Amino acid sequence: MAIERAAITNRLSEVHKLWLYIKHNESSATPPIDIDEIKMVRGLFFVSLYGAYERSVNESVVQYFTLINSLGISYNHFSGNFYPAAFDSMFTSLRTSEQKWKKRVEFGAFVESSEVCQINSGVFEDQLQNPKSKILKMIAEYLGASQLYNRNHADELYLDEVVEKRNQVAHGRNTAIVVGSTGRSDELVIRYQAISRILESFVQMLENHYLSKDYIRPPYRGQYN
Repeated sequence: MAIERAAITNRLSEVHKLWLYIKHNESSATPPIDIDEIKMVRGLFFVSLYGAYERSVNESVVQYFTLINSLGISYNHFSGNFYPAAFDSMFTSLRTSEQKWKKRVEFGAFVESSEVCQINSGVFEDQLQNPKSKILKMIAEYLGASQLYNRNHADELYLDEVVEKRNQVAHGRNTAIVVGSTGRSDELVIRYQAISRILESFVQMLENHYLSKDYIRPPYRGQYN
């Protein structure tokens, strides 16, 4: 089984069509003199690209946990490096409960429980609102999958730029015209390609980690083929 990529491809395809529109309608004069409408569309390009990125990351994480939940893994079969995800609800309870010692005892029982675990697919929901590159890195760490995440520093810088410029437009700190006044289509496509590579790398990490079953203790992996 694999994480579905069709929706990601469709979203990126729509963003690419927007880029083609920008490229076709930009000024060809030297130096170029673009009308405000094209500058505005260039600013909105960052909003569109960011939207495709955020939705794709969130949906991929949900699919990943759905696949893991489908295996019906017992609490006591999870590897220690997967505890942050598998025991999320218990960690939350430990943090917020006034009966902290009782909850600690309950946690010890959970670790040894043969009960089937169903992980909340929205466990990273709060981190995945407005996620910059460091968030994707942290999620890989929380899953114990850092070794599978192929990161590219230059692409991550472009991702963080896209997130920041989207926020400027979406939150009113800058207008789309101002954001789109710098950076023509040949520069926008570089950002598009960087986001595409990051999405593929992140999704591939999730998929490879699911298939590796590294989140299950070695003696029990054979039970979940």
